[in-house]
Amino acid sequence: MRIRSVKPELRVLGLSCCSLANGSFACLGVIIRPPHWVEGVIGGVYQGEKCLQNLSADLRNSSKFDQVRVVIADEGLCGSETLPNTLSQMLGKPIITLRRNGSWKASGLENRLVGEVFALLGNNPPEPIRVSRALCRAVAYLVSNKRFKARQS
Repeated sequence: MRIRSVKPELRVLGLSCCSLANGSFACLGVIIRPPHWVEGVIGGVYQGEKCLQNLSADLRNSSKFDQVRVVIADEGLCGSETLPNTLSQMLGKPIITLRRNGSWKASGLENRLVGEVFALLGNNPPEPIRVSRALCRAVAYLVSNKRFKARQS
């Protein structure tokens, strides 16, 4: 998908993962329409090496995914260091990866458009990532207390 301009109602998916003690990952995606409307939450707990594939399949199968125009993901999503190119290919959407040092890397999106997306979303980190990180930590807490079970790959 190619984006030529950034519209004020742009829907952005923020993706975060938390590593769990048993080697699985709690992964959450939050769809936000600026300035602060949450339109959907997608994700779950994934085990094994196929974490990224299972997560991307669940995202693509979501009823809200077609409305998403840009994905902002934390670096090291599902323990993978191959973002953003791998995830961009899997999802067919432009990806902005937020690095741990505060910088970013984009795949499928021009630098000027990345700046427009960040200007629209405000905050540091952008709202979709801030919300997905908070929810991810909550899910990780529930999983660590054996309230949920991981999906088997």
